[in-house]
Amino acid sequence: MIELAYIIGLAMAIVNIFKGRLPANVVPLLAVGIAITLNVGSAFLFGADPLTAFREAFVGAGIVVGLFASNDSKSNRAGTTANSEPTSPEITD
Repeated sequence: MIELAYIIGLAMAIVNIFKGRLPANVVPLLAVGIAITLNVGSAFLFGADPLTAFREAFVGAGIVVGLFASNDSKSNRAGTTANSEPTSPEITD
């Protein structure tokens, strides 16, 4: 069976191709779905247990996608307000 880290990396690369065309809330679910599909396909191809492959991919991809989504949302909100204007401290004399 192909190593799960390679499967997740390939799934993230595939998702990045379609990332601009999809709503932001669909992208993490698509990444998890592609990772699970690739890992279960790998299990069938190499004769491993597909249920174990499903579980491993679900947990691994969920963690990685959660980290990426968390990182993206923090970097997009840092230093901005609701109307996307940079914040700065007020200087008073």
